[in-house]
Amino acid sequence: MVRSFKVIGLTERRVGAKLVENFAEDITPKSELEKLRRAKREGSNTRNKAQGRPSKRERRLIDQFMELGGNT
Repeated sequence: MVRSFKVIGLTERRVGAKLVENFAEDITPKSELEKLRRAKREGSNTRNKAQGRPSKRERRLIDQFMELGGNT
């Protein structure tokens, strides 16, 4: 799912988020926007606990396990 934007202007310096709409136009197809809305409602953007970097708590548990001889 990708959003597409068309740049319609440039600015001399950084601007706040509310002013960005003056410099870009959202050209994302309605079908893609609906997919994004549906995914947001279903919560599919949440991190799966079984993947990625371990949390601080998980890291501590792994370290404790390794100190107790769990690496044999």
